[in-house]
Amino acid sequence: MDARKAGFEVYVVEDATRAIDLNGSLAAAWKQMSAKGVKRIQSADLA
Repeated sequence: MDARKAGFEVYVVEDATRAIDLNGSLAAAWKQMSAKGVKRIQSADLA
């Protein structure tokens, strides 16, 4: 989120991360990141 705020294009490599999901916090985090323009990708997208 800080990188987006600084004007950078940001990608999260979803299959290279793991979240702790408490009561829907993961879905809320993805929603918030998506709203700010963070893009979700998979490691296979990098090849």
